[in-house]
Amino acid sequence: MAILPVDGSVARAWIGGENGLAWYDGKRFTPVTGRGGDPFAGINGMVFAADGTLWLNGGAGLTAISPGEQDKARRDAAYRVQFERLDYRDGLPGTASGITPLQSAIRSSDGKLWFSTMGGTVAFDPAALPKNRLAPPVVITFLKADGQELALVDGLRLAPHTGALEIDFTALSYRAPERMRFRYRLEGVDSAWQEPERRRSAYYTNLAPGQYRFRVLASNDDGVWNEQGAAITFEVAPSLTQSAWFRLLCAAVLAAGLWLLHRMRLRRVAWRVTRRVTAQMTERLAERERIARELHDTVLQSVQGLVLKIGAAVQRLREDERKPLEEAPQAAGQVLGEGRDRVAGLRGESLDQAGLARAIAEYGEPLARESGARFELVTEGRPRWRSMCATNYSPSCARRSGTPLCTRSRRR
Repeated sequence: MAILPVDGSVARAWIGGENGLAWYDGKRFTPVTGRGGDPFAGINGMVFAADGTLWLNGGAGLTAISPGEQDKARRDAAYRVQFERLDYRDGLPGTASGITPLQSAIRSSDGKLWFSTMGGTVAFDPAALPKNRLAPPVVITFLKADGQELALVDGLRLAPHTGALEIDFTALSYRAPERMRFRYRLEGVDSAWQEPERRRSAYYTNLAPGQYRFRVLASNDDGVWNEQGAAITFEVAPSLTQSAWFRLLCAAVLAAGLWLLHRMRLRRVAWRVTRRVTAQMTERLAERERIARELHDTVLQSVQGLVLKIGAAVQRLREDERKPLEEAPQAAGQVLGEGRDRVAGLRGESLDQAGLARAIAEYGEPLARESGARFELVTEGRPRWRSMCATNYSPSCARRSGTPLCTRSRRR
């Protein structure tokens, strides 16, 4: 186990051991993990270089974590730090001993770092380490759609409903190709760069129709990135049901269906309102007919009998006695005629030019407001006063319209 205080205080320190690396802030321990899930296991020595880089002597070799990466790890427990590593491929003789409980890393006054391993002791100046400054060229090597290999040309058109797409890539680096890192992104699908772990392939399934551009970047063993990378563009063709005109057609059919439903709803509401208006008007007319019939069969018939009796009585009187009463039967007949007019009015209302429309509106508008429907009355053509008088005669109707008396009224 190794403890490396920060700023000379053990209240803030890096803790390394068999199970990995952790940061202690005086209250709790925060585990630190490297990219690819590297746990930094088997640490028995830690030391700061002159520039603040943290060097670990562990089971995988010598690991360097820059000051910026250290800050990110302290702020975010889920962050995976970027690091550099020296191992047997760089000439390191063995790895840190897991048996010797002694500090295996130290910095001398000249800035060199000293590490003890199972194969011996090494010393070097981290500022003088050789760096690979050459960015590796990136190449896309393979493109397969639904198990079929395709030509690597820009503007490639894939078949509709392409289920599985595989894109392979690599980079050229002869110094340490196993340490190269890759980033790829499919524009239109990936919102951020993807970093594969130990693979050089990208996989996508069920891509929607449209234009796509695949880009891949790579870095060498010293973290120098080729920012231009390699790219390829392709298109997934739409099927019949995925085409734009088919979607427009579906939208039009849906809109037409909604419109038809709306019209059916309006007709149903109008039918209900009409039925209620008709029922109420029929009920009212039936009541008026009943009252008219009762008046005609009782009051008017009694008055008619009384007029006849008065007339008979007048005929029995002498000439000088009859003269004052001769106008009485005529007046009684006028009263009887007016009564019959009133009864006829009860049987069917006489309507002027706008009376029918006004009557329907008086019935329909309140019912429409109650049911939440929209009421609209449209009148067309010219009113036929003769037919209305023939159906519902009254002298007042004849006087207003200027039509001759109907046949039925003459018989009266």
